[in-house]
Amino acid sequence: MIGRLVDWLLLIFGLVGLAGVTWWALYGGPTRAENLQNILQMEAETALVEGGHVWASVVVDGQRAILSGDSPSYDSVDAAVADVIAAVGEGGYLFGGITVVAEAARAAQPVSPYVWSATRDSEGTITLAGYVPSRAVMNSLLDDAEAMAPGEVRNELMLGTGEPYGDWSDIARRSLMFLDQMERGSVQLVDAGLTVSGVATNDQIRDALVRNVGSVEEPYSAKAEIRSAGLWRARHSDKGLILSGSVSSQAERNEINALANEYYLGRVRDNMIVRASNAGNWLSPIRFGLPHFARFQTGELAFVPSEGVVRFEGDATNSVLTYLNEDLSDVDTPWDIQLDVKEVAPILSELGPADGGREDHAAACQAALEMVLSDNRIVFEAGSASLLRESGPALDHLLAIVRRCDGLDLQVQGHTDAYGDRAGNIRLSEQRAAAVVDYLAARGIAQGALDAVGFGPDQPIATNDTADGRSANRRIEFRVLERG
Repeated sequence: MIGRLVDWLLLIFGLVGLAGVTWWALYGGPTRAENLQNILQMEAETALVEGGHVWASVVVDGQRAILSGDSPSYDSVDAAVADVIAAVGEGGYLFGGITVVAEAARAAQPVSPYVWSATRDSEGTITLAGYVPSRAVMNSLLDDAEAMAPGEVRNELMLGTGEPYGDWSDIARRSLMFLDQMERGSVQLVDAGLTVSGVATNDQIRDALVRNVGSVEEPYSAKAEIRSAGLWRARHSDKGLILSGSVSSQAERNEINALANEYYLGRVRDNMIVRASNAGNWLSPIRFGLPHFARFQTGELAFVPSEGVVRFEGDATNSVLTYLNEDLSDVDTPWDIQLDVKEVAPILSELGPADGGREDHAAACQAALEMVLSDNRIVFEAGSASLLRESGPALDHLLAIVRRCDGLDLQVQGHTDAYGDRAGNIRLSEQRAAAVVDYLAARGIAQGALDAVGFGPDQPIATNDTADGRSANRRIEFRVLERG
């Protein structure tokens, strides 16, 4: 029994001795100070990086740390010191941490203008951006935004001083309350000026919000640019095309659903309700406009009787916007039609990188143009040079590619089948090539870079003995020529 106790005591003393030897090897030998200082230096630098203190640098001298840099906010130095201490441990000879953190930081130059903003998109995502005066304020605003969300909160905030006099934190938090009362919109503080813009669910909420924004106290001033969502809406979202609001009858509901499902390529979600209203005849602009709006990339179509408008807003390609304008010009309606639509290029997968020089650029453009025309045809009325609207996707892609094929000349070639008189076919092919050139030139492409040529039936790519072959031969082609 005594022997076993002795064995246990020897084992314990042996482990203690091994720990002591290990500690001595690390800290107690001839290189102790150097080892400890290097370890503390690496741990302190890592703590600053992981804490997001990109402004700060640290130098460890023994067990003393010197923190320097241009501190961007009032509490940045304290936060950096706390992160360094937490990472390396407080000092002491036994544990080898930092005994003293000396602060040699300077205050960074104030930011001017002092800009902060918060936005909420149609999916509920809230993005905070711009400057805040301290980490405490940043965290408070993020907490408020998280409480508002059902969506994601994105933090793009930066630390910086220079905020105007007065309670900046309070006006920023009040601004988030304004944002929370809107379906989507933005609040922006530029120095002491606040702008609140967006869409409220209904007229009552909009009117109350405008009053509240107007009650902001000095030294701050505020303006409201808030619209009502309207009686009826169609909206693009990542869940599909959403139809909401109210219609006067089931017949109106069925008609709108039929249009949306005919022209929208994805899922249509019907959240509409049938409720009597005295809005009168409001469907005419919807009948003409919804088929085009269904092809928008983003946006909203709304009927807002309180403002007397049917409003289109969002992003659309050139052909969609062109045809929308053409059709709305023929609408007979008592309501004003407002277009707030930005022209955007289609998503281009055809034109890859060509960084190897002008020859590579020309080859890439040629390949892209051929790919577009292999997937999307340019179509004309029978026996005519009038472009049909089903050519829109091809023309959008061609326009986007031609805009990027700078420094190159383009030959637009028209071809026909062999049916009919050869001279007439050559003339028709020239006219069709010229129609494509005119379309591109009307949208800003330099006319000198475009040349229309007609080959009629002389360059077939298929047999003229079948309907499919003749259809393939009736085509537009592009040839890219390097500009001399």
